[in-house]
Amino acid sequence: MKNNIDIRQYLIDIIDKEVDYGKSVYGEFNTPHEFYGVLLEEIQEFMEASSLVMTAEKKIFTFIRNDMNIKLSIEKLENETYQTIEELIQILAICKKWKIRSKKNV
Repeated sequence: MKNNIDIRQYLIDIIDKEVDYGKSVYGEFNTPHEFYGVLLEEIQEFMEASSLVMTAEKKIFTFIRNDMNIKLSIEKLENETYQTIEELIQILAICKKWKIRSKKNV
């Protein structure tokens, strides 16, 4: 279980950096509507990236079934998976950024 805790803390550190970056470039959220618009955009980007992961996985299966080289397909899967993870980190950062803003306005 310790390994999962280490990974979560590593992710929290990455999310904190993303929050800081977002604040420096875009500032704070002004309204819940603005927060929701940004959140929705990131969720849609995550869904698109997830779909590309599934497409890459299917291509690997097809290549294996046809005894074809899968090296490029694996690289594509890796790249799409990284993109998906980046989108998830952005979703978490947006949520954290809103929580921080909300605490200031209590």
